[in-house]
Amino acid sequence: MIKDKLIRHLYAIFLLGACALLVACGASETSPDVGEGTSGTPSAGEGIKGKGRKRVRTGGKRERSPKGSLKLSKPSEAIGTEALSSDRIQRTVRRRQGALKSCYESELKKDPSLSGTIKVRWTIQPSGRVSSAQVIQNTMGSSSVGRCIASQIKRWRFDKPSGGDVTIAYPFYFKPSS
Repeated sequence: MIKDKLIRHLYAIFLLGACALLVACGASETSPDVGEGTSGTPSAGEGIKGKGRKRVRTGGKRERSPKGSLKLSKPSEAIGTEALSSDRIQRTVRRRQGALKSCYESELKKDPSLSGTIKVRWTIQPSGRVSSAQVIQNTMGSSSVGRCIASQIKRWRFDKPSGGDVTIAYPFYFKPSS
């Protein structure tokens, strides 16, 4: 019985010493090895490597992502638009402009001065699906933004045109927000 008490006592001392060592080494900030104890010490019966891995907020400010603005206008070219009105085309473009801004803002993180116009020509099939989209003008200097925008437009669905395919060229104007 005395032997069991001695072993439990030595184990408790070992745990306290290990915890003190972890705290001294900076483990109290964001240690993935400390259990779910409230003060950086392991919970009862968990030992050093517990299940709970919680992050501690240190109060540091997160880096803000740069924001960009997108100016929309009317299509610069439209072939077969008697089958699909320009207002309906614009409504779909406005509804999907967030995806285009996302393409721009992901590159804006790499180059905060990035701005310019990207003009894309796409064809809407009688089903309303976009069959092709290609960049025909890019004054921005970033081909990856143009590829991303063309890829997004290929996913769009428009109202079904009544008279066959509709081909549109649409300029998008991007600049960093202030």
